[in-house]
Amino acid sequence: MEKKGEGLALNCTSKGKKAGVEGKTAHFFVSIAYGKGAIACDQFFQRLNGEKFADYVRKQFPKIFPKSANAVGKHFLQDGDPVQNSAAAKRAFQEVDAMMFAIPARSPDLNPI
Repeated sequence: MEKKGEGLALNCTSKGKKAGVEGKTAHFFVSIAYGKGAIACDQFFQRLNGEKFADYVRKQFPKIFPKSANAVGKHFLQDGDPVQNSAAAKRAFQEVDAMMFAIPARSPDLNPI
């Protein structure tokens, strides 16, 4: 397959707001559990804000946590996205009894992505 632009294959997407040559960006919520890998993956289509993320937390976290490595602890590690730090999201975390941990922005040691 021919490589162009940022080194991506044609019709490929990249992380964030960049897009591969002639590519389209797709948005997903991916839940990863230590020792188990991806335990949930949900695509979303509309622009995300704090309220929409809070709705996702209320509806999906009760289904996702039982699949995690520590279902009782209900720990959520977020990556610094402002939507995840919104007041609405923080209320939703409290409602589902989840404990949020934040990692520093642009911290490659803690966030290899």
